[in-house]
Amino acid sequence: MVRCFSVPGAALAAGLVLALASPARADGYPFQATGKGVTVSTRGNEATDAIEGTATGLGDWTEVADRITRGTKVQISTTMTFADGELFFDIEGTEGVESFSGTYTITGGTGRFEGATGSGSNTATSNGDGSFTVVFDGTICIDD
Repeated sequence: MVRCFSVPGAALAAGLVLALASPARADGYPFQATGKGVTVSTRGNEATDAIEGTATGLGDWTEVADRITRGTKVQISTTMTFADGELFFDIEGTEGVESFSGTYTITGGTGRFEGATGSGSNTATSNGDGSFTVVFDGTICIDD
């Protein structure tokens, strides 16, 4: 059975309350993740970011994101690594002076996320200290 979950922006707070009040289930929660990262290398229009954070109901994750920028357009290929599996993402968006706004597509995974799909919004905002905060907010479908 494939289960899909979504987080409308207005329901985010309710999702957080539900996640804190319910036992953890990898396939039972909407996909909402936040993290903090830094750029670890750049070469021309390519960069690599290291990010770590938490996904509601899914746990802590780390990420190494490969980013290509052309003008203000950005393409990112990344993997979120959890204790018991990985999620693969393609992200496209627009870079501003101190921010990024785009959309993500979950293209698969390993472990408990094998066969995962999904999509939603992805934003990043500069923290003013060389780091940035990322937010993923949307839908994940997991085959159980």
